[in-house]
Parts: sequence; C-alpha cells; structure tokens
Amino acid sequence: MHPSKKIIEDDSSSSSLNAKCLTLNAFKQQYTQIARRNMLMSAELLRIMKLLESNSIEALAFKGPALAQMAYGDITMRQFGDLDVFVHREDIVNISNILSNDRYAPRVDKKYFSNNAFLDVSSDCQFFNDKQSILVEIHWTVFRKAFLKKMQKIDLWDKPSKVSINHYDVETFGTEALLLYLCMHGSKHTWERIGWIVDIDKLVRVSSDIDWDKVYKLAEQANDTTMLELGLLLTARLFRTPLPQKLIDSLGTNRKILSLEKEVFLLLNAKKQTADSELQKNLRHSRFHLALQDGILSKSLFIIKTLFSFKSSDVELINLPGGLYFLYYFFRPFRLATKYVKKLFLKETR
Repeated sequence: MHPSKKIIEDDSSSSSLNAKCLTLNAFKQQYTQIARRNMLMSAELLRIMKLLESNSIEALAFKGPALAQMAYGDITMRQFGDLDVFVHREDIVNISNILSNDRYAPRVDKKYFSNNAFLDVSSDCQFFNDKQSILVEIHWTVFRKAFLKKMQKIDLWDKPSKVSINHYDVETFGTEALLLYLCMHGSKHTWERIGWIVDIDKLVRVSSDIDWDKVYKLAEQANDTTMLELGLLLTARLFRTPLPQKLIDSLGTNRKILSLEKEVFLLLNAKKQTADSELQKNLRHSRFHLALQDGILSKSLFIIKTLFSFKSSDVELINLPGGLYFLYYFFRPFRLATKYVKKLFLKETR
C-alpha cells in the first residue's frame, strides 16, 4: 500500500472515531441534564404531596416521576416536563390557596375555581413556580369534557397503586386504570409522540400480574374499548409487547382498529404532526376523534359536542354567575368567529 494512501485512511478512521466520540458526549451531556432535572422535579413532587397530605388533602401522582418509576424502574429513564397530581374537585379552592402561598402562581384567576362552568369544561389548572421553573398541573378529572367525559365513570381512587420515589411511597393510579388512561391519552393526541407507545410497552412488561379482564371491564365501564385496543395494537406492532395471545389474535382481525392503526402510522411517517398549522392540527384531531367513535349515534353526539359545547377559554373571557351559564353556548360562536376573522385579516395584511 502506498504510504500516502495509508495516511489518508488513518486520518479518515480518526475523523470517524472523533465524530462518534462527540456524538456520545453530546448524548451523555443531554442525559445528565435530563437526569438532574428529573431528580429536581421528583423531589418537588414529593414535597408537594407531603404538603397536601399535611393539609388533609387526598392526592394521586400520575405521569411524570410516578410513571417513570412505575414503568421504567428509574425516575431518570423517562423525560417529563411537568408534574401531574389528581385530586378531588371539591378541594380545588383549598389547593389553589395552599400552592399560591407556596411560591406557585395559578395560570388563571383563582375566582374561576369557584365557577362550576369552568370546572365542568376543564380538567386541570396549571400552577407555575417561576423560581425553579416548575409547572404543576392539578387535575380534578383526567380529560376535558369536550373530549371524553366517559373516563369520569371510573373510580380512579379505587385501589390505587403505590410507587416508591426516593424511598417515599406515593399513591398513583392502579395498573389497570393507568393502562387504560395511557391508551386514551395517546388516542386523544393522535399518538403524535412515539414515547407514549413506549410507556404502554414498559408498563405491560413490568406488570406481570395485569388483570386483563379488569382492564376491559374498565374500558367497557367508560363505554369505549376502541382507544384501549388501538393503544395495545400499536405497542404490539412496534415493540412486540407480550400481550395475551388471545388478545393479539382479536386485535389482528378488528377492521376498525387496523384502519386507525394505519392512520396513526401514516401521520408518524409523514411527520405531519409538527408541520401542520394550528387549524390543520385541530381539523386532523377532530377527524381522528370522530373515527374513534362507535356507531352513528356516538358520531353524531361527538359532532354536536365539538361544534356547540363551550370550553374553558370561553369561561375565562367572561365569568358569569351560575344562573347565566347557558349564555356561554351563545358566546362561543361569536368568540370563534372573531378569532378566525382576526387571523385571516392578519394573514392578508402581511
């Protein structure tokens, strides 16, 4: 071999090795940052749970550190951006006062926590700690009424699981209820993050004692097995999640679930989730949610609720007394018309 050729090959090999080292260092640095942030937020979650407990307030931690520890076995193995806590609706006013006196500012005026219209159409309220840049979401239901009221039929307080975080036990959703929630949550957001499918795979793999009859009983109690089965089919396809063979055989012959699965993969492969505008994303979500409905009646009710139900953004613009809540139904079309006419005007003037 000519000496100059060997030198060139050695330089090429050295450059490739350096590039790999830089990539590994970048991943290591990113993981270290995520791990530190996760540990900080986990410690804050425990502090908040203890604070609520000291004020005789029942609370369940879910998603975030609780899910990371429960499904992955380590709070540093799953990145999360906020802390989620599930509480009783009647405790919201008290909790808002406790957190407001504890360096957390609510994202909406506290007067809305006494407004039943706001509590009916919302599922949570965000509290932000500016000093530590930590966002806490306090949930009194897991889904907004406009998307899915069915989950409210399930008693999430029934036989909660316990997960140990930094040697402190916190209560979270029972495994079967959590599995159903993860499938519904992913369907709500058209499975735009593959990490949500990974969550299901991890949870199933570490939960060898899952009561599948109970999972389906909860789904039937919520009058919707479609979202559950879609989530299970996605994780089985992508990660060969060890589901019962009878269940896999059933999912593989369900034409509706197979059609929804195809739609999810098309969206993921086309990378449309991040490329669409807000309006396009809303339309895509609505079409997907409509496809999730079973039967003409369910589809019709979904369309009616989507078009005519008011939302928290309507309530936040005007705080009406209880006897005038019906006016929100008339106020919403006016607000939406104003919003989109303004957007069109701004677009034309650019």
